[in-house]
Amino acid sequence: MLPKPGPDGLRSIRAMAGRGQPGDLRELVVWADPRLAAEFPRDVFFDPDVVWHQQHFGRAGQVATADLALDGDRVRTTNHLSDLVQRIGRRRELRTRVENRFRGWHALLLNAVLAYADDRGAAAVHTPSAALALRHTDPDRPPQAELFDRVYDRVVTRLFQARREGDWWVLDVAANRPRIVKPEPAEEPLAAGRAVCVCHDIERGTGHLDVDPAFARRAEETSPASLEAMLRIERERGVRATYAVVGAILPEIRAAIEAGG
Repeated sequence: MLPKPGPDGLRSIRAMAGRGQPGDLRELVVWADPRLAAEFPRDVFFDPDVVWHQQHFGRAGQVATADLALDGDRVRTTNHLSDLVQRIGRRRELRTRVENRFRGWHALLLNAVLAYADDRGAAAVHTPSAALALRHTDPDRPPQAELFDRVYDRVVTRLFQARREGDWWVLDVAANRPRIVKPEPAEEPLAAGRAVCVCHDIERGTGHLDVDPAFARRAEETSPASLEAMLRIERERGVRATYAVVGAILPEIRAAIEAGG
């Protein structure tokens, strides 16, 4: 559980519940057991085409997330998702194995929400119905009604005692306590130290055309060789940097930057 909003967390809770403050938002993240995660290529957990929301926080094995909002003595959830399972079709060679191993992600996610609510002493968990979640999903994706029904409706009534209040499922924490599988608290030490973040602004001469035309001409002439040299130095030193590139020249140099890591 992270004391931060998940992707679109504030927008979602305000749209669905009509209220919500940034300080009340939480993000619940479910990772696979390291032994299970080791069955898969490590890069799949960081592949931006698969793990689109990039909520892995540098740790391999991230499977699912839920956006939460504290609401008095209740905990509300909005978005329940697993990029890994829902987008693994982009890595077709892994699709069957990922779906077999992690197909119960939505059940584990809901159990984790209830465990968190119980630890907080919350009275109830409110989780959206499939219809509510669908209404607040980007229609361009496009949403799949059966998937939403499975994630938001069927798992709630199959595993827990729940009642419907309008667009929300309400799960009484005390009534469901015998059904909750509590995770064992543990600590994972992190290496101490500082990180230096390197960012390059690649614009060639476009940023100086109107203020220093001579410099702009030199930048146009030297920029390709400078970029090549910088990528080589970073590759040799094992440095991963961020490149901010003017869109007009991105198609020309994107491949070289991506090849550099």
